[in-house]
Amino acid sequence: MAEFRIELLHRTAEHSGDHLLAERHDIHAPDLGAAVVQARALFLSLSSGKPSLVSFRIMENGLIAYEATKADLG
Repeated sequence: MAEFRIELLHRTAEHSGDHLLAERHDIHAPDLGAAVVQARALFLSLSSGKPSLVSFRIMENGLIAYEATKADLG
């Protein structure tokens, strides 16, 4: 099993403009495809209760391996 990091990105409204905050989760999956399925499920399950949640990305060995926005999943 490989280790992946999912970063759920939340938009925050601050005085100096919109910023993104990352909520990180480490998961184990056999490959990137399986990690994408898990990340999409996590994102979709949380997004209805958190309107600030705008996108997610999967990191593998410190590099972005996959990214998706709320619009991509809709």
